[in-house]
Amino acid sequence: MLRHSHTRLATTLLSSLSLASLALATPAQADTLNIGVMGELASFDTSQVSGGVWESQILMDVYEGLLKENPEGEVMPGMATDWDISEDGRTYTFHLREGAKWSDGAPVTAEDFVFGWQHLLDPASASKYAYLLYPIKNAEAVNTGDRPLDALGVESLDEGKTLKVTLDAPTPYFLQLLTHYTAYPVPKHAVEKYGKQWVKMDNIVTNGAFTPVEWVSQSRISVEKNGYTDLMVDGAPSPHQSDTTLRWLIDRLRS
Repeated sequence: MLRHSHTRLATTLLSSLSLASLALATPAQADTLNIGVMGELASFDTSQVSGGVWESQILMDVYEGLLKENPEGEVMPGMATDWDISEDGRTYTFHLREGAKWSDGAPVTAEDFVFGWQHLLDPASASKYAYLLYPIKNAEAVNTGDRPLDALGVESLDEGKTLKVTLDAPTPYFLQLLTHYTAYPVPKHAVEKYGKQWVKMDNIVTNGAFTPVEWVSQSRISVEKNGYTDLMVDGAPSPHQSDTTLRWLIDRLRS
């Protein structure tokens, strides 16, 4: 069993591609940062996203997966603090960050990843990028409807503190896949309460640096700092937190 552990987390935990890094890397301030994007986000439900670069930019600021990339493109801890890889390269065990919460204060658990990946692979979701999770055991069969959702090779352990993932075959790039938005968690408790309406502004909860507060179609999306998410430095919340509001301005002429 190979153990991958990162105990000293620097501010580079937030990808240089993430706009959250601009807002959280500076001393506390209350401001609005306007950012232009080339098109409109399809949905805050990652299974419905069409793959535009602007969509990735928005999603990585409101959600956080097991892993993320630093400015050099190296895999770094996200919701997972460390992980084990079996000798045969087919089993990955991720240990989730203690105290991680959704923007409504509910805990982020391994079950949210199990639920999110099943949701993305569900044939009813018709996700354009479901194939990115095909390295996971039975993922393709689940996506085509040949196997039930619970046949997917993912399992929540230790009361939601650990996620076990079994692959069909060794996949050297699997960790890199987990930085993509298709591998983000989905708040199971919110979906169970609101159904498909969970992505509405009055209902949505996120686990990233920011959470959505306004969406005017073909005009703007505004997000505010997620009060339950801290930028971690050396295992502790950074003193450089920010009250910055991000506002994505949609360029209708280019969308």
